[in-house]
Amino acid sequence: DASLTLQDVTTGVATNYAVLDTLGYVPYVILKQDIFVAGGEGGALETDLFSGATGTFAPSVPMGEGRYRLTMDAIADGRILLAGGFVAEGSGRLFNPAAGTYSPSPVALTDSYVYHYMTRLFNGLMLVLRNHSAEVFFPD
Repeated sequence: DASLTLQDVTTGVATNYAVLDTLGYVPYVILKQDIFVAGGEGGALETDLFSGATGTFAPSVPMGEGRYRLTMDAIADGRILLAGGFVAEGSGRLFNPAAGTYSPSPVALTDSYVYHYMTRLFNGLMLVLRNHSAEVFFPD
C-alpha cells in the first residue's frame, strides 16, 4: 500500500497515512495545509486530497485522462498546472481545487514531456524543463 509520511518539524514526530487508490510514482502539490496527489502507474485517473486539518485522505476529482510520470505545481492563484506524463504526453491541464474543475492549459507543450521538471519561478511564471528544451507558462 502507498503511504505518506509527515513529520512535525517542531516535535520531530513522524506520522504515516495511507494513500487512496494510487500506485507507484505519484507527484504531489502542497496547498496550504492540504496535499493534492495525482496519477500513478499505468496512467491512473485518480486524484486524492490529504486534509491537514483531519489527517485523512479523500478522493478528489478524477483528471479525465490518465497520467503517469507527470509533474505538477501550484500557481500563485491556487490552481494547479499538470504537465505531460505517459498516456497524456504533450498536454497540460489546469485544476482549480476550489471549483473542482479542470480546464485545458493555455499553453500546449510542444514536445513530449516525460521525465521532466517543473517549478514556479519567483515572478510567478512556471518553467517546464526537459533534456534540451524548456517552455514557460504564463498564468493569466
